[in-house]
Amino acid sequence: MKAIGYARVSTDEQSQQGVSLSNQEQKIRAYCLAKDWELVGVVRDEGYSGKDLNRPGIQEIVRGCCKILA
Repeated sequence: MKAIGYARVSTDEQSQQGVSLSNQEQKIRAYCLAKDWELVGVVRDEGYSGKDLNRPGIQEIVRGCCKILA
């Protein structure tokens, strides 16, 4: 199975308190390895709120999924 990882922090404070993008990416990579999934990429959104989907990284993922399903 192929997978795309997604990491996001909305504030500098979050990135300094253990939920940094690098930390998230390490966990994503470890999870995919444990599941024997092929991680094809990790998309990051730094400094974007999670209140909606108006974030560049998540929009990239949505567009990619739409292409695959079309």
